[in-house]
Amino acid sequence: MAIERLLERLQRWSNDDVREQTPAQQQAMLLCSVQKHLSELLSTHQGSALIDPTLGLPNNLELTTIGNYQTLAATISAQISHFEPRLTNPSVQVLGLNQAHVCLQFALSGQLGDDPRRIHFLISIKAGNAKVLVEL
Repeated sequence: MAIERLLERLQRWSNDDVREQTPAQQQAMLLCSVQKHLSELLSTHQGSALIDPTLGLPNNLELTTIGNYQTLAATISAQISHFEPRLTNPSVQVLGLNQAHVCLQFALSGQLGDDPRRIHFLISIKAGNAKVLVEL
């Protein structure tokens, strides 16, 4: 399993940053790479990526009822399963609407490769904002 995506490796190599890394540094790079990719993936609107028209979240999501929150959680899980293979066994749970930040939040957990430990992320979809925030 690749720790970084191809473009991330090329960028690092172009900066002459090809030194040996400890396992802890590799794990940190992997987490950072997955977090960045998840944010980009979930901020993409379906149909806007030429590489695959199914990549990203649908544009017409109506987030006014709790039933739709569950549908969105299932959509997020399916996107991660399909487009982020480094995160296995993803589980997405609705946390609800965060009134203070006016955003809908989800808890995401999954495993990185063969590591049995689960990694946890917080996904925040802000109302009226196309960017999705993914935090460790």
